[in-house]
Amino acid sequence: MSAFQIKVVGQGLTLTSSYRAIIGAEFAEIDVVDCGSLAEAAAAEPAQRGLWLLEEEVLWPEPDKLLTELDKWPAQRVAVAYTDAKRAAALFAEVQRRHDVGRFSFLPMDVRLDCWVAILRLLTLGHGYIPADLVMSRPLPCKQTFAPRLSSLTPRESEILHLASEGKQNKVIAFDLGVSEHTVKLHMHHLIQKLGVRNRTEAVGRYLQTSNDSVHP
Repeated sequence: MSAFQIKVVGQGLTLTSSYRAIIGAEFAEIDVVDCGSLAEAAAAEPAQRGLWLLEEEVLWPEPDKLLTELDKWPAQRVAVAYTDAKRAAALFAEVQRRHDVGRFSFLPMDVRLDCWVAILRLLTLGHGYIPADLVMSRPLPCKQTFAPRLSSLTPRESEILHLASEGKQNKVIAFDLGVSEHTVKLHMHHLIQKLGVRNRTEAVGRYLQTSNDSVHP
């Protein structure tokens, strides 16, 4: 049994034969299985760890029905490869409504190939990925609503959020502030809760949006 397995689910409309060849070449150490449907993916031999990589067409025209179908495998990590940003944003919003963001990732097909491979590599390492434009596509609270949430942060939490908005990783923030990476993670956890967002990406996105609003009312 393979230690890790990618099950590519779909008919090759989004993940064409060229992309599937790239996956096979770049991830030679990983077992890659082509599946035409969710049922076929479920029936295929499982791995100790794995990722179902779904083409966006698999979920349309009835995304609610397919998301409900995916509920049969609540522990299964899923990534959706997409070309239609509006569809992806709608799907992301529905996943959030279901409080199921933790196991879903989104793989954009309109990025440079090296970036695309890097994102997929990140997914195979067990990390999630949500493009910033999907997070920013959600209706954001107006600054009158969200600004008070920002003001509720401690000076240190505000400082960490600002550094994160500059694209700095936790270990870099820790180095800049002279604290441990664990401390940074703890502050990040607290500020995410205070802001009422679901993750670091959304916290940064709303922080930047509110900052832009204050500069350009």
